[in-house]
Amino acid sequence: MDLQQEFVYVGDDAVVEPSGKSRRFGADLGIRFQPLENFYLNADINYSHARFTGEEKGQDYVPLAPVVTSTGSVNWDFLHGFSLGLQYRYLGARPAVEDNSIKTKAYFVNDLMLSYNRQKWEPIFSSITFSM
Repeated sequence: MDLQQEFVYVGDDAVVEPSGKSRRFGADLGIRFQPLENFYLNADINYSHARFTGEEKGQDYVPLAPVVTSTGSVNWDFLHGFSLGLQYRYLGARPAVEDNSIKTKAYFVNDLMLSYNRQKWEPIFSSITFSM
């Protein structure tokens, strides 16, 4: 994907500013598996290569553009309407500045959820988030 104008967040000033033309390409992979009628697994992983097109190599990174992201979950339905799930979100390290000399930290977050679904209602009883 070629963009005529890339907008970049500038943390020091807390603003978004135009930063020139960029090119992005990448790949997505999604997997869904249901080994049992009431048990589901899914995962998605995404890779993206984002660079400014008018800058010299090594000075062309798009700040804060994700390189690797992933989400997934395991869900189990039981006892006529109850559901238990474990979900994750991952965002890999990414360049914080155009020369990639500073990178953000990667993070991995999990959510444990228990819910009850009856007809049109689905209240969530609890949600516990923990990160690693």
